[in-house]
Formats: sequence, C-alpha cells, structure tokens
Amino acid sequence: MKKKLIAILCISTLPAFAQSPPPAPDAFNFSYEARVTTNRTSRGVTDSGLKPSASFTVNVLHESGFAGLAEFATISKDSFTNGNGSLALLGLGYRNGDPDAFHYGGGFYYEFFPGAHYKAPLNLSDVENGNFAKRNFNTGTAIVEIGYGPIDVRYERTLTKYNRGITSGGICPFVQDPQQQFDCFDRGDASSATDYLSIIGKHRLTPQLELSGHIGVQRVRNFSQINLKDVRVSLDYSVNSNWVLGMDLTSTKVNRPDFFVTTRRDGSTFKSNKTTLAARVSYKF
Repeated sequence: MKKKLIAILCISTLPAFAQSPPPAPDAFNFSYEARVTTNRTSRGVTDSGLKPSASFTVNVLHESGFAGLAEFATISKDSFTNGNGSLALLGLGYRNGDPDAFHYGGGFYYEFFPGAHYKAPLNLSDVENGNFAKRNFNTGTAIVEIGYGPIDVRYERTLTKYNRGITSGGICPFVQDPQQQFDCFDRGDASSATDYLSIIGKHRLTPQLELSGHIGVQRVRNFSQINLKDVRVSLDYSVNSNWVLGMDLTSTKVNRPDFFVTTRRDGSTFKSNKTTLAARVSYKF
C-alpha cells in the first residue's frame, strides 16, 4: 500500500547461624534501551520516511520464561497519515530452551498508531455513492519461533483483519487497469492479514563485534501487490555494557514498486522500500 519483543543471588560469607537465609533471585528483571537510528524499518519498509527515528524500549523478563515488551518510537506522518508521528508497541511472549542449543518461543504484539487514519471507499457501493469509511493502522500479530544456537526461524501472522491499514480503500484506487480496479472493489472490504516468515542468524566476530543477518518473505491476503522479500545485514559494536553502535543495510524486493511510493506533505515522493544503510546508537540500562 502506498502508506504503509538474570537474576542476582547474594551469598554471604558469614556463618549460617549468624544470618537470615540468602534472598531468592528476583522473579522479574527489567531492562531498558534508548535508541536513535537514521532510518527505522519494519519488514524492510521504512516507518520513519527514510528519516531519523528515536525509540525507548522496556523489557520485562520473568524467571519462568514469560516476557513483556513496551516500545515507543517516532515515525513518519507522511506514511501514517493524520497521526501524531508516534508508534506504541506492546507485546507478551514466552521463551524456553538453551540459548546455545535448541530453544523455542511464541507471543503476541499489538501496534498502536495514535490518531493515524485515512478515509476511503471500501467497496463498489461506496464508490457509486461517494461514501468514505475511516480506517486506522493499528495491528495485532502473533509470533512462533524456534531456533538452534545462533539461528532462529520466526513465523508471524496478522490476527487483526487489517495489517497496518491495508484495505480495499488503500489499494484499489491506485490500480491502473479499469477492470482490475473494478474487480478489486468488487471483493468488498477484504482482509489484508499477512503471513511473514523470516530467518535470523548471528555470529560474534570478536567479544565486542557481532554480525547478524535476516531474510524475510511477506504474503498479504487478497492484496498480492504488497507481497515482498526483505534482507538485512547488521553490524553491532558494544562499546561497553551500556553503549552499542550499529549499522543496518536493508534491501527489499517488492511485487509492485508503484504501491510503495509515498507522497510527502510537501508534494515530494519517496520509495518506502528503498535500499538503505542506516546508522544507530543505543544506550542500554
């Protein structure tokens, strides 16, 4: 569419009769990350309009393996129209197994785009009568993941009817062929739920330097124009336990390039799937 988820055990050296029992490990562990990147992407498509983005993430891990995530980020008002330029992502999940051997997990996350929406006809009746329906970009997604050592295979499926606002109203008006446009609207308010399969691999080059790669394939129900394949290669350098510097090379092949051109408010355009080399810096605490 044109618019477009540790514990500290204190052991005392005092004699047992002279102390209370050692405290149990913390049930919950909290970690935080503040990040700035020159281009924020999702599945190889820019969320920030090829411009810098800032984010703040809170991770909560329970000793049982259950985890929670909350992330807040700045995004493009051109891609996510009528919004305030922000994204809030909330997630819950579970992971188990050996990080150095077989492991598995699953979860769910929901993306909120405060205020972002558009209005468009969703079927032939709307077109004939000049009716416009309001649709937002909010999206819920389920994840299943399995892996061995540094390799993970992840499958994501959209649980909401629409994936990031992709509707007949967002796609059909831009279909050039009259018959194909008619057929598109004739399906009515069709679902745009997606299936996304990705493989992620990591390799530590030195104690401070890590190379990682990702390849993903997206299929969109009823709207093959938005199908894509994306590749990302990343390099992370840990300055210390807090600071991380990184580079991300992202390239995305789309089924219909014309559906990935976004018009800015000043009238200029950009390709939301443009190949980019982005720099980022993170502070973790």
